[in-house]
Amino acid sequence: MKKAFTVAELMITLGVIGVLAALVIPTLYQNFNKSLLKRTQDIQQRKISQGITMLSVRSARLSYPTTLAFVKDLQNYTQILKYCDNNHLVDCWPTGSITLTDGEEFPLYKAKDGNIFMMGKLDPEGNVAQYASDNAAFVTNNGVSVLINYNTKCNPNTNNWNRTCYVALVDGNGPKGPNKIGEDLFLINARGFVKPAPMLVRIAD
Repeated sequence: MKKAFTVAELMITLGVIGVLAALVIPTLYQNFNKSLLKRTQDIQQRKISQGITMLSVRSARLSYPTTLAFVKDLQNYTQILKYCDNNHLVDCWPTGSITLTDGEEFPLYKAKDGNIFMMGKLDPEGNVAQYASDNAAFVTNNGVSVLINYNTKCNPNTNNWNRTCYVALVDGNGPKGPNKIGEDLFLINARGFVKPAPMLVRIAD
């Protein structure tokens, strides 16, 4: 004769299942989100790289005096909805700040020029790099925001524009957050952001 489960035994079993689900589901969800963000980053980086490769081939290997001039020409080779100069970066970015890897907020209005990107003095080919020009930003047709700086000393004859001629910060998921470098924000050709030195204010005697 089969013995039926009691109500108490069923409740205990359901409780154990609930506890296991509470432990496992958040981890699965987090791993899924990480995988989705990584796939999105790969797609966005590939699209930007393809546009810049087309630019380098079809523009007769021009050099550009400013980042904004570079972005305006790039618009002919990739789907850019709008672009912004360094006085209007917030108009091309979903939030007013960027969260650094240590959790500190970096106001976008301080991202004026390429000095905010953590770079070496030489590009990957061993040439002197110059990322001190004004930054620019643009938004692609599918809503991706890009903060970018052009290396004004980029060798126009290089075969590796995608490693030596620009640095960028890309936000692939818009205002949804967390808008943090290393999570939904990713860098191209840069190691990080340089925190601006605090301003020293002299107090009159």
